[in-house]
Amino acid sequence: MPERSGKYHSRRTGTYYTPAEIADYITKKSIGAWINERAERTSEMLTSVRVLDPAVGNGVFLLAAAEQLLQQRCRLTEVKDTGQLRGSILSTNLFGVDLRENAVQECRTKLASWAQKTSHELPRSSLQEIVQRQIRKGNSLVGSANSNGQQSNTFKESCNEHRPIISSMKESTSNPLSWSKEFPQVFKNPKPGFDIILGNPPFGNILTSFEKEYIQRKYDAALFGGRRGTWNIAAHFLARANALLKEGGEIAFILPNSIMRTKQFSKTRAFLAGKLGVWMIVDEGSPFQDVTLEMVSVFCSRSKSQKSGIIVMSRRPGIHIENVMPRSTFQDGGIAVLYHDDLFDRVVHKGITGHISATRGRDIPSEHVSENRSDLFSVPYPSSGRSVRRYRFDRKYFKYAEDSYLDEQNLQETKDSRFLLATKNKAYPRCVLKPKGMIHGGGVVSIAVHNQKMNPKVLGLILNSRMIRYLCVRYLTNYSKLTTCLNTGIIEEIPIVYPDIQRPYIALFEFLQNLHRMDSHSQEIQRTIESLDRIADALVYELYLGVGSTLVEKLDEKLENRDNQSNPFQTANSMISEEISKRVKEVLNNSEVLQIENSPKMGN
Repeated sequence: MPERSGKYHSRRTGTYYTPAEIADYITKKSIGAWINERAERTSEMLTSVRVLDPAVGNGVFLLAAAEQLLQQRCRLTEVKDTGQLRGSILSTNLFGVDLRENAVQECRTKLASWAQKTSHELPRSSLQEIVQRQIRKGNSLVGSANSNGQQSNTFKESCNEHRPIISSMKESTSNPLSWSKEFPQVFKNPKPGFDIILGNPPFGNILTSFEKEYIQRKYDAALFGGRRGTWNIAAHFLARANALLKEGGEIAFILPNSIMRTKQFSKTRAFLAGKLGVWMIVDEGSPFQDVTLEMVSVFCSRSKSQKSGIIVMSRRPGIHIENVMPRSTFQDGGIAVLYHDDLFDRVVHKGITGHISATRGRDIPSEHVSENRSDLFSVPYPSSGRSVRRYRFDRKYFKYAEDSYLDEQNLQETKDSRFLLATKNKAYPRCVLKPKGMIHGGGVVSIAVHNQKMNPKVLGLILNSRMIRYLCVRYLTNYSKLTTCLNTGIIEEIPIVYPDIQRPYIALFEFLQNLHRMDSHSQEIQRTIESLDRIADALVYELYLGVGSTLVEKLDEKLENRDNQSNPFQTANSMISEEISKRVKEVLNNSEVLQIENSPKMGN
C-alpha cells in the first residue's frame, strides 16, 4: 500500500492529517454500517456505492475506503486478480474535494499509485484522467449542493442562483464548487447524493466573510448565532455533508471533542442527535502528534432509528469503557455525556444546574502591570491559572496592576467585591474566595452565584470537593485533558446539591482558607489541613450520594458547642474528634465512594 502516515497540520487552514490507523477504523465502521443496512449484499451493490471525502487532504480516508471496497468485492466475487477491480473502484466509487492544490495533487498521486499495484496496470494516461475527474479542487462549503436533484444544470444557472452575493465572489478566494457540474454521475440521476461521506474536516474559526454570508443565505441548518451557535468551520462541514448525503447514507467524521461539550456547539449537538441521526461516538483521545487537540469519531446514519441510545466506545489510553448514552442527554444541545451512567442520572435529578456561571477575567496591557509591587503598581492581580489553588492564592505568580488604570476601565467594582475565583484552564474547579482590593486576569474565572440564597463559601467547599472533580472529569469534560475551560459551559452544568444545614460547610471553608494562609512549613498545620480536607470530601459525598446521614448533624453540633476561640488552628482541630473521624471513615469506605476514588484521572 502507499505510505499514508501524514503528519502535516496547519493552524491557518485548520487542517490536521489523520493517522492511517484511525482512518482505517472509521472507514471500516462506516462502510460496514452501510453494507449491513442492505438486505442484498452483492458485488453489484458495491459497484455503485459513492464515497466522498469533502476535505480530502492527503487522501488517507479514500485510500482506506479503496482497500475496504476491494476486500469486500473480492470476498463477494472470489476474484484473485484485482487489477480490474482497482480501476473500477477508483473510477466509480471514490470522490474527493479540497481547497488546496497541493492536497489535491497529493491525493491524486496516491490513489493512482494504489490503482497501479497490480500486474494489469491501467495506462498512465487513463489513470491521470480518472483521478483528475474524481478528485477536484474547490470549496466544499460553497456552491450549489442539493441532493434532492434540484441542481443548477449549468455553471451559469448556478451563478444566477447566487447573484445577490456574486459580487463578493470576485474578491474572494473561496473557489465555489458546483457539485452537479463537477460530479454529474452523482447528482444528475433519480437518486442523487453520496452514500458515504467521511473524513477529517478542518477545524477553527477560519471561515471568510463570503463563506459566512453564503452559509447564512443558503444552508438549511443554522448552526451559527448566539452563545449556543458557532462559526467554527467543522460544524458547517457537518451541515454540508447532510445536504450532500443520499437517503439511507452514512456520515463518519473525526472531530475535536470540544464539539461534545462546549456551549458554542450546542446547536451542533442538537443537529447531530436529531437531523444527522448520530448512532456511535468513539473517544479517540489525543491521536495527533504535536497537536493540542482531543478528538472523537462521530458516526451518523439516515437509515437507523433515532429512538435508540447512542453507542459510545473509548480508544482513549487508560479509559476502557463501552457505553450506551441516552439520546436525550444532548438532543436539546446539552453536553454529550459520553461516560453517562446511573450515578450521573441520580446526581442530576438531585441537584440543580444554571445557578452559577464562570466569566473570564480581564487582561490588562503590560504597560499597566508590573511583576513587583510598588506605590504605582499596588493592586494584586492574579492573572494566570497557577496563581489560584484550592482555598489559597500562590503569590509567586501574582502581578500588580496600576491603580489609576482601574478607574479608567471600570474595574473598580471588581476590585471592591468579594467572590469565588477559579483557575480557567482546568477540567474541574479549584476555588478560593477573592478578597476586596484585588482584580483577576484572563487565566482566572470569577464564579457568579445567581441564587441569593446560596452562600459562596458553601459553594466553594462543594466545588473544591472530590465529588465535583469526578463529575467534571468523567461526565462534563469526558476525561479531556486539553482545551478544557471552565467558562465554556462546564460551571453552568455542574449539578449543585445545596445543603439544608450550611454551618459546617461555611466553617470548613473558612478553616481551610485561613489555615492555608498560615505557616506552610508547619507539619502540624499540614496534618490539620489534610484532616479537614477528608471531612469536607466526606461531607460532600454524603450530600450528593446519600451515603451515611449523620456527619453533617454531628459537625453542626460541634460548631454549636464550640468556644469562641480566635485561633483558627485550635478551632479547626476541635472538629477532628474520634467520633467525627469514625463517621468520615464510614463515608469514605463506602463502595460507591471507593469506586469514584479509584477511577481514572482522580489521582492527587
